[in-house]
Amino acid sequence: MNLTTHESGSLLNCGFYTLQEASRLTRLTSSRIRRWLKGYSYKRGATIRHSAPVLRESLAASSEIAELNFLDLMEMRCVHAFLSEGVTWPVLRRSVDRATAQFGDHPLCRHRFQTDGRRIFADVAAKAHEAQLVDLFDSQAVFRRILQPYLHGLEYDGDRILRWWPLGEKASVVLDPGRCLGKPIVARESVPTLVLAQAVRVEGTVQRVAELYEVGVKSVRDAMRFETEFAA
Repeated sequence: MNLTTHESGSLLNCGFYTLQEASRLTRLTSSRIRRWLKGYSYKRGATIRHSAPVLRESLAASSEIAELNFLDLMEMRCVHAFLSEGVTWPVLRRSVDRATAQFGDHPLCRHRFQTDGRRIFADVAAKAHEAQLVDLFDSQAVFRRILQPYLHGLEYDGDRILRWWPLGEKASVVLDPGRCLGKPIVARESVPTLVLAQAVRVEGTVQRVAELYEVGVKSVRDAMRFETEFAA
């Protein structure tokens, strides 16, 4: 993977997250994220086996580091949604590989995956003789239900995810890979949510922080809500 594969063509516009930041934003453990990104080795009997990364196009899979860009982060959330519904690793891996061949890099971040992805998963599950998963992917409505927690707050630009509003689009908080390295900020004023939440703890009132940072009171309250809901 080219480190400048984001639509903007600049690494600075891809977003950048440490394992700890990704863990907080996805509610997955750092060790689990690392395994999904880098793969891992395990022993079966006297044999050492290796499990390949599930997201082969990620920033971490293509380098020595274990950090994520914005699209990696979004795909992590999607993978978690499928695993939570009982999708097996073999079916998930083959489906992601098929989707990559069909849609290009970061296929789970493509808007068309919401419709065309179901057929890929259903076909892979059938060939793997996973009857329960075949039934799971038989309905587009069920497929949409599986994806719903992942899709909440996503904003697309054409076929690609543009930004994520983790509290919903009526709230002020956004993760935009083109702003502040994709860190959580209040959208209108571009102030990091962590800065505002910490300031409230120091200053004591939302109104005081809004005045100090020249941001709206709603922005401060949304920042506090985000930092509470996504506490490390």
